[in-house]
Amino acid sequence: MDASSGIITYTKIFCIYKNVDSNAFLCKFNYYNRFREILINYMEKEFIFKQLKSVAEGIIKAFGDNSEVLLHDFSNLAKSIVYIAGNVTNRKVGGPITDFVFNLYRDKGDSIQNMFSYTTRTKGGMVLKSSTIFLRDHKDKVVGCMCINIDISHFINLKISLDSIIGFKEFDDLKNIENFALSIDETIEALSLELAKKYGKNPVNMDRGERLNFIKSLDEKGVFALKGSVDRVSKILGISKYTVYNYLQEIKII
Repeated sequence: MDASSGIITYTKIFCIYKNVDSNAFLCKFNYYNRFREILINYMEKEFIFKQLKSVAEGIIKAFGDNSEVLLHDFSNLAKSIVYIAGNVTNRKVGGPITDFVFNLYRDKGDSIQNMFSYTTRTKGGMVLKSSTIFLRDHKDKVVGCMCINIDISHFINLKISLDSIIGFKEFDDLKNIENFALSIDETIEALSLELAKKYGKNPVNMDRGERLNFIKSLDEKGVFALKGSVDRVSKILGISKYTVYNYLQEIKII
């Protein structure tokens, strides 16, 4: 296949994938360089994820049943999981990014750094040793991440002899809790409940002023950038979604 036919073939594949007419697509971009850049970026991301699937399987073979590897595509954070090897946190393809990674990515954007061998405890009490590697394109833009989770719960009693492998000083120092949500609703709920603890009150029992500040804080955390967040927050607060929209409008005016 020569270069010209290759570009045409990938263009058709790209248009089928995006459910758009190929001719309309080409006409929309008046300059070939712009079209070429978009096509290369798409092909590049597809190549990255394809290669990492094999890497993920290799990691699971090396670490066994107590490990899992997830690939996240950041083009849709609400359904970011595109591939899973192994099973530790019981998540599925199409699930969301965790609140921990979401908050870091929201705050740091493309300047975010990889995180290796950090420890978290799930809501069920499972202790995990995790690493998150952020995936970048040729322009150093973050397009996703690879998350590695290893259940070390069974090794806690062997901490002294396995300390160099487990990688933390004291088990009692473990404070980070990461919510491995099965849906975007669970991610939003985790962020909301974390904030509600600071108020010391059930969100349903908050007065108007408290609800306004609560929604303002959620907005600052980037919660309302997630699809379906308004409907979920309205249920958490026990108010209509139209009331939430009114609060958001009031926040912008203030």
